[in-house]
Amino acid sequence: MKNWLIYKILRRLKNFVTAFIQFISWETGALVTEITEHFQDKRLRIETSQHLQFQDNSLNQDMHVYLPSPYSTLKLIIASLKLNPNDIVIDYGCGKGRVVFMFATQKLKKVLGVDLNEEMLAVARRNLKTFKYLNSPVEFICADAASFDVREITVFFLYNPFGYKTLIGVIRKIKESLLENPRNIRIVYFCPTYGHLLEDENWLELENQIKREGVSIWRNKALS
Repeated sequence: MKNWLIYKILRRLKNFVTAFIQFISWETGALVTEITEHFQDKRLRIETSQHLQFQDNSLNQDMHVYLPSPYSTLKLIIASLKLNPNDIVIDYGCGKGRVVFMFATQKLKKVLGVDLNEEMLAVARRNLKTFKYLNSPVEFICADAASFDVREITVFFLYNPFGYKTLIGVIRKIKESLLENPRNIRIVYFCPTYGHLLEDENWLELENQIKREGVSIWRNKALS
């Protein structure tokens, strides 16, 4: 009986220590990431890390909370895309503009950020005035993603910015734009909560994945 009690205590102690170590490891990793993101902002002379409360003004009331894409992930995505000077990139739910600015370090035809939150866009436009490595024209636009004209866009970026209803509208808009202006496009879906919606589109095919980052890159089948 005594040995069983000691075993039980030791097992619980082991579980506690394991959980504590995991917690410390997670907290340390989160802190390191936060510090790294802050210094990347400082290097680029922008502010994209701090969170802001906002009102959901979208048609479907399914905007997601502002969460900037990690710089490390963005670098991998940009390297994977092999962009060219004729590309026009759009970031849906651009917030303060981090994705837009990272793409704008490349020599592209244009980079657009679309959002419904004027407060976020005001920060993005202030960032544009101080951004250090601007190599492409940039524009921030207040508009609903599902109704925005995308006939000239070649690269679409989504960091899970809204729910499935708006995403369905965005996919439909992209498909319609290809009928009006046939071209090669890519769709970058980071944290693809509704990835099945893209999988169900027979005019799209998976081009690449960065699995450890949770990134899927799709293209229209005419691309190849």
